[in-house]
Amino acid sequence: LLMLVAIPSAAQQDAWYAAMRKAESARQSGRMNEARQAYEDALRAAESDPALATERAMAIGKRASLWHDVQRTREAESGYRAAIEILRRQPASELV
Repeated sequence: LLMLVAIPSAAQQDAWYAAMRKAESARQSGRMNEARQAYEDALRAAESDPALATERAMAIGKRASLWHDVQRTREAESGYRAAIEILRRQPASELV
């Protein structure tokens, strides 16, 4: 049985990484709106490439954690569930 593995584009992966770094920096400095926007930028970068499913889950999970920090528990729970579902669908070899 031959399994095709999608390889992420370097440009999209770089865009995701840059947005995640920006989000974390903003969050650590207490700039929550800027952090939320950067997590959403990271999410958009990951959504444009099916090979970045794990990165998409990470962006959703981090955004959910931000929602938790600002007492938006409904959004946080929804985000955590979405991230878990994305990871649940990934082959075990891609979760390492």
